Amino acid sequence: LLQVFTPEQVSVFEYEDDMKYYHKLGYGYEENSHLNCRAVQDMLIHLDSPSAPNVVAYFGHTSGVQTLLTALGIAKDAIPLTAANYNSSDYRWKTSNLDPFASNFVAVKYACETGIADKVIFFLNQNAVDLDWCDVGLCNWSEVLKRYNTLFTAECSTYYCADSGADSLVKSLGELLLFISSIVYLLFQ
Repeated sequence: LLQVFTPEQVSVFEYEDDMKYYHKLGYGYEENSHLNCRAVQDMLIHLDSPSAPNVVAYFGHTSGVQTLLTALGIAKDAIPLTAANYNSSDYRWKTSNLDPFASNFVAVKYACETGIADKVIFFLNQNAVDLDWCDVGLCNWSEVLKRYNTLFTAECSTYYCADSGADSLVKSLGELLLFISSIVYLLFQ
């Protein structure tokens, strides 16, 4: 059996890919959490409505899935992904798990009629998303609205561009240089 790459090399390649998407579509660039404003807003409006349709489906690419996860705070790591911490194996932003081929995201609302608060559960690739503010993936609807109120009430056409200008450009260029230096560090280590 011929091995082209060692397990350590595969791990480095995987982390490099995760780090690339972390900065390109995830939490590495703060404005990514604003990109999918319309999708989050539409999801919340449909979940909040007592009328049909009961199912709304959207289809998209990696950029749509990952920016949606970022907007919802899913798989957010306490420590940013950088070249300096690539040996960490317990990070949450693993693109092979978050956004494999034909990935999917589903939100289900349970409207309770017995005086119990309505609940919502999010599924990513058929697995319940475990958010730290929910109980085993089951979230109180009132808490969902509270957590995502900024997106729910945002004027999406201006939400992303609100902080644009010279300061944002300088910040973006700085983050790009940091990302490039991280890649160079991984390559020559």
